[in-house]
Amino acid sequence: DWTYALSAGFTWKDLSFSFMFQGVEGAQALNFSKMASINASSKSHNRSTEILNAWSPTNTGSDIPRLTRRDDNGNFSTASSYFLENSSYLRLKNAVISYDITRAIRKSTFFAERGSALSIYLSGENLFTITKYTGMDPECGAEDFFKYPVSRVISFGVKLTL
Repeated sequence: DWTYALSAGFTWKDLSFSFMFQGVEGAQALNFSKMASINASSKSHNRSTEILNAWSPTNTGSDIPRLTRRDDNGNFSTASSYFLENSSYLRLKNAVISYDITRAIRKSTFFAERGSALSIYLSGENLFTITKYTGMDPECGAEDFFKYPVSRVISFGVKLTL
């Protein structure tokens, strides 16, 4: 329904900070990863611990389908609304903090004559995500079948202009 973003920044003396939040509201994704991880008829991968709470004659209140190797009623071979999840999210896409050391280095005649500049920074991408989605990444699109999530990246750098 909605895609939104908010970015802002400020500078105080020689310190700068900027950030960007990005999100989606009203999105849904078919979580095939969930379907595969609680499916007892497939033998090709590990299972979720959720299967410990699957429906059984002694656990009739569970919303997780009955586990069976044959899957006679098609609980896991048919896409259903059980695997459709709200994939709305809010993510801190990036944040940067930097400190300008130019005044300190220009006390040296060598750097002052050249108009040199020096700053250090710390930046991060995809630092955190707020979501109720149970898959690996809510930014998967309409279908999620063990898609690899976006990477969290933290960088440190020095920018020197001579």
